[in-house]
Amino acid sequence: MKNPIYHSLKSNLLILSVAFFGLKFYQSTPIEEVMGIPHILFLGIMGILASTFLIRQLILKRNLNVYIVYLFSLMIIVPFWSMLRSNVAFGQPYYFGILAERNWLVICAGIVLYKNILKNPGFIDAIEKIFLRLSILTLTIYSSIYIFYDLSQFSEYLFVEETDLRGYRLKLNIFFINIGLFYQFIKFYDKRKLHNFLLFLFFFLYGLIVIQGRVYILSILMCLGIFIFYQLKEKTFSSKALYLIYSTMALLFFLFIISVFNPVFIENLTFMFSQLISVSMGDISYDPSANSRIFQSIIALGVINESSNNLWLGVGKLSHQWEKGYEGIFGHFFPTDLGVLGVLFEYGIIGIIFLNIIPVIACFVIMNRIKTNDLFLVSLKYTLLFYILTCFYTGNFLFSPQEYVLIFFIFLGLLKAKSIRLDPF
Repeated sequence: MKNPIYHSLKSNLLILSVAFFGLKFYQSTPIEEVMGIPHILFLGIMGILASTFLIRQLILKRNLNVYIVYLFSLMIIVPFWSMLRSNVAFGQPYYFGILAERNWLVICAGIVLYKNILKNPGFIDAIEKIFLRLSILTLTIYSSIYIFYDLSQFSEYLFVEETDLRGYRLKLNIFFINIGLFYQFIKFYDKRKLHNFLLFLFFFLYGLIVIQGRVYILSILMCLGIFIFYQLKEKTFSSKALYLIYSTMALLFFLFIISVFNPVFIENLTFMFSQLISVSMGDISYDPSANSRIFQSIIALGVINESSNNLWLGVGKLSHQWEKGYEGIFGHFFPTDLGVLGVLFEYGIIGIIFLNIIPVIACFVIMNRIKTNDLFLVSLKYTLLFYILTCFYTGNFLFSPQEYVLIFFIFLGLLKAKSIRLDPF
């Protein structure tokens, strides 16, 4: 008979290690420099566990899920694809090309979660407990750093950014912030409890004041709007109208309160969105970050236009450990700032199709088959929807695949455990 305490500790340790190493929670922080080897060891262990599971499935002649086969194939193909293209385009040694794409090994961590859900469907309860606790913990820690510390002392680190318009911002991993925001909002809508509304408000204020991302805020509001729309779909027209009026009044009151205590913040927020519109129209803006993206886009388009191979196959990914990466060649240039154009730059048109569009379609298929009223699972659905909405602007399906991969495999495991058909598309 299995020891329940040992089994629980083992499950919790696995989930925590996936959360910390799989999501690279330490990225851009002072400890990032010493986490390289532990991260590679983690990926190696996940690779062994995932490969053992897949080989056993083949030996037992059990059909492998088409989604697992597809993502596992990407995990193998993409590093070699990028390795070859970066060597042709820039002369980067093969070793650095493989090293630059090691993030794709997080797919193995997703397969390990999938395996554990199949083995014990109650494993999802441990995931829920840890994810929700981490959402509160990260909100508390991040907010404390922002409020109580002099951020200028951390300016040498990448997790602190300062601009004239936005002041100091924290650029830390917000995976659990997003989950916490959607969970508290959905739970408040369902239970109508004040403490859930206050927690949602704290999460939302963190995004509004600390993150200050224009696309981030718009995408969050779109997800919340879609959730409300589906909840009101069966309501009468008068109920929908009343809810719309109340929601609009609440939002206006909320913005009014902020403008009373910090009018400059509202002015800056309005200016940021106006500049976003200017850039979308092709004009030069007065926002340095927006202008920076315009100039980086010119560099990317110049490289893409050099040959048809660059257009169709991309130029691969450069490791910062080789000649300082893109910075050593182009100066201030980060494909991750360019969203889908950055994806086109590194992986070409073929990359956009196989690494972005097809996974997005697969996510929609899986989300559509998750029929549940479980608040945590619904919050995961809207977190995944958020990453889908932002993927064409941020390119996160390629630059940070771990953000959607872990949720995708959790859903995949639940559907398989419930014997729901998983035919592709």
